[in-house]
Amino acid sequence: MVGDNSATINSLQSGKTYTIKLTAVRDSGGESIRNTLLLNVTTLIPTMSNIRLHHLNNDMSMVTFSWEAPPMHVSSFVIKYREIDSITQHDYITIEVPGTNTTVNIPDMNPGKSYEFQFYSKLGNLRSDVVKVTAEIPFRQTPERHCQDPDTHEIFAIGQHWISKAGEFLLNCTCHGPSTFDCNTGEWCHTDNGVFNVSDTWRQVNDENNKKEECVCNGRTGYTCFPRNCQDGDNWFDEGEPWISAIDGYICNCICPSDLHAPCRTTCRPQTTNQNVNLEEE
Repeated sequence: MVGDNSATINSLQSGKTYTIKLTAVRDSGGESIRNTLLLNVTTLIPTMSNIRLHHLNNDMSMVTFSWEAPPMHVSSFVIKYREIDSITQHDYITIEVPGTNTTVNIPDMNPGKSYEFQFYSKLGNLRSDVVKVTAEIPFRQTPERHCQDPDTHEIFAIGQHWISKAGEFLLNCTCHGPSTFDCNTGEWCHTDNGVFNVSDTWRQVNDENNKKEECVCNGRTGYTCFPRNCQDGDNWFDEGEPWISAIDGYICNCICPSDLHAPCRTTCRPQTTNQNVNLEEE
């Protein structure tokens, strides 16, 4: 077309060689002068796509790349890479794998360094466009070698024991491995009145008779409670509490002892006289 200096040819196949005939026509004195140029052009082959970087081992010294193969057969894939250094210009290292491969392992990576990677396909002497990827190799992430208390966030080494508090409960915890620990109530006694160590004693009110009792912590087996009161028939009296009772025809003034190993001491008198009689009531 007159005035055009470019043309587009569509529907060419990848990796094929075409002969293109280019003719320039010029009119001179009613005659057409033609100049023809023959061009041999080979189209590019497609390259791989969706290139992804994966880490293979814990010390980050080896990485792997994966990709999707092009939609046509190729003979091989070429991977060239080098370390990026602002001071030293490193040479490329080349790896070539068969065209059936979709992964490649690259060893001897230096953690903390940046690398340039180039990827392209080959079919005989033909090659695709180059795809460039830049990636930084991360340092090895050392696994945690400790446990952390979920409440206080305090750090404890493997094998270490510590006491944790969950609400009103004390827990005896042990670190078994990275972020792995167990906790139990240990030797403590947990009650509504608090947390007690082995052999500790405390006073509390018995829910059944609403009277005082004294308890002692036995450890993992729980705790034992003893009454700190006296029973007279259906009536209960706390230690030190006085009451009047009728015993075998006597009127008795009783006081529940504070020492539970002592008998309940009473002062009694016959119901018909004012004579006092001392009795000991177990």
